[in-house]
Amino acid sequence: MTTDAETFHALAGDDLVRLGFSLANDPCQTTGRYSDSGAHYECCRGLRLCVGFENDSRSAVVSFGRLWSLGEGGGAYFSNNYAILARRFGIDTPVYYPLSWGEQRSREIATILADLKGTLPEVMKRVTLDDLVHVEREPFGAETLARLQVGADFERLFNVSSFQAQ
Repeated sequence: MTTDAETFHALAGDDLVRLGFSLANDPCQTTGRYSDSGAHYECCRGLRLCVGFENDSRSAVVSFGRLWSLGEGGGAYFSNNYAILARRFGIDTPVYYPLSWGEQRSREIATILADLKGTLPEVMKRVTLDDLVHVEREPFGAETLARLQVGADFERLFNVSSFQAQ
């Protein structure tokens, strides 16, 4: 059975390569008992993009930014939801994408790609380290989640990927 992440990558791979991203995981892999999946991408500027699919909630979410990781199996976060960062630039995208079952699901996955194709070039052009730090400190941002997970020692325990401005 093909995962949603695999379907997304088949549609998006070439477009994301043109924007400087490369696939960083195997989108065929599933996690959890509901066969959740995600397509993870990274670019040479230190930015990451993840399109994650949750079958239990029947939704997809796009995460973006620097990668915050806590060692082997200790958890990882992206700066924040892509929509949160995009809003800093006056760009409106959904925080979550609802997913149906059956044929409609493929069209919904294509909508995610269409939104990224229409907005990601502008976000990539405008994003700065200050933007990333700002969204990481918002609710559900990577710094906030890291602080909640391990406490005040989060800065020492989490590795944060570097970011290079254009």
